Amino acid sequence: MELRGLRDQVAGSQIERVARRPHEVRVHLLRATEPSVWLRFAPAEAVSVERPVPEATITDVTADEVDGRVRVRLWAADQVALEAMVDKWSWHPYDADDGIWQLAEDEKAAVRRAVEVVVARDVDALAALLPPDRSEHAEDFWMWVDDYGDGVPARLLMPPPPFDDWEAWVIRTPTHTWVAVEFLNADDPTETTDLTLELNLTRKPSGAVHVEAHDLHVM
Repeated sequence: MELRGLRDQVAGSQIERVARRPHEVRVHLLRATEPSVWLRFAPAEAVSVERPVPEATITDVTADEVDGRVRVRLWAADQVALEAMVDKWSWHPYDADDGIWQLAEDEKAAVRRAVEVVVARDVDALAALLPPDRSEHAEDFWMWVDDYGDGVPARLLMPPPPFDDWEAWVIRTPTHTWVAVEFLNADDPTETTDLTLELNLTRKPSGAVHVEAHDLHVM
């Protein structure tokens, strides 16, 4: 396993968060200098993550085979800051300073339209934003909305304008742009919910923006 490039990237980083998705587990590492890194472990049901220590400064990463699986360890000096047993994994540098205000105008329009679809619970429009293998089950996209806070459904509000001030994260990779948008709670518009919409933006050969709805979950 080629870890030299990754070691250079993770040195001096800290674990920002560990996020479990339906299909993968992501570990976001932030550095004081760019680029920062996110690790992607898959498949999610086969990933176990132990001992995340967010405040630790990462100094090294190792990967070895244990019982037919890969054990990935992030080290803080001689302490294991995070350990994951995975079937497969990858890593990508990203610009942690990328904000939603840095998106191109057509990307902003695509993100805004996707958020409108989710808030309106437009199943047909949402199906068109999902990968083909998930479009038939578009109604399941709001699972965490319907089971939010002691099983009580959440009511989502559009983030208030201007768009550039939305609570959101943007990660640009060589293949796509990942966008995560937070929602306000309609029952208390002064509060942000824990629900986050994840979108993947790519460019079609024509140059037009293609937006794919990845997940809506509690982060």
